[in-house]
Amino acid sequence: MDRLDLAGAYILVVEDDRSMREMICFVLSEAGFQTEPASDGETAIELITRAVAEGHLYDVIVSDIVMGSTSGLTVTRVARDQEHPPEVILLTGYGNLETAVEAINVGAFGYLIKPIKWPSLVERVIAAIERRREQEYQRQQAEAWRRMAGIIAEAQTSLLIPTALSDSQTAQPATAATNSTGHTDDSEEYIAVGELQLHMQRREVMLDGERVYLTPIEHAILMCLIRSPGQVISYQMVVQYTHGTQTDERDAYELLRTHVRNLRRKLKRHAIISVRGIGYMLDPALIN
Repeated sequence: MDRLDLAGAYILVVEDDRSMREMICFVLSEAGFQTEPASDGETAIELITRAVAEGHLYDVIVSDIVMGSTSGLTVTRVARDQEHPPEVILLTGYGNLETAVEAINVGAFGYLIKPIKWPSLVERVIAAIERRREQEYQRQQAEAWRRMAGIIAEAQTSLLIPTALSDSQTAQPATAATNSTGHTDDSEEYIAVGELQLHMQRREVMLDGERVYLTPIEHAILMCLIRSPGQVISYQMVVQYTHGTQTDERDAYELLRTHVRNLRRKLKRHAIISVRGIGYMLDPALIN
């Protein structure tokens, strides 16, 4: 991370020893961070609350642990309870295993033992910012996927009604398909994506010319995804299609994950892509 990357980083420094507080702020400012000092835990909590209300969130909080009536551990709990929490680095003059475990339990990114080695402090702050920004990026990506899934949902009157297919994926009559009575049925239709074919009437799945035996739920999941290859279908939308019921995101995921794992195994390749926290999609490139 270079100096330009650090320009927007906002650090709250919580230390009841004035000279130590000023030194920490000086070192971090010289490293390219914006800093704000707090002389005790109560002030730190007030600043965190105000920052949340005003929308200028801290990236990292550097806090002493032992401070009057409100400790750094309490400050950490308050900070980590926020919707988009800052990372917290705790400072202590009493380094031991118990202190480390307690710091981790309250959600601290890490802790440093006094006397502080200033390069180590800067390195830890940089690492904390990198993790927070990566988490923020993942959150934004997840929100983008959810918006995309919402657009897909609005474009479909119901998942129980087949979605429109592109010209290259339009259901075609199977060539001389034979029904269970031994007669051909030229009206039978199938959906084909690469070497994967899903026969509508016979409820058969063929991959590379070989029959793939699926359970009814696995077949329904594949039916749902194959109609919109390359598009993310949310867990809830898949469950609505496969089970005919509505549920929340977590329960929908739990209903589907074992079936999807077995479906992947039977397809012998990772044709079904998981978009973590959102849903699944069929990737035609992985099937071809």
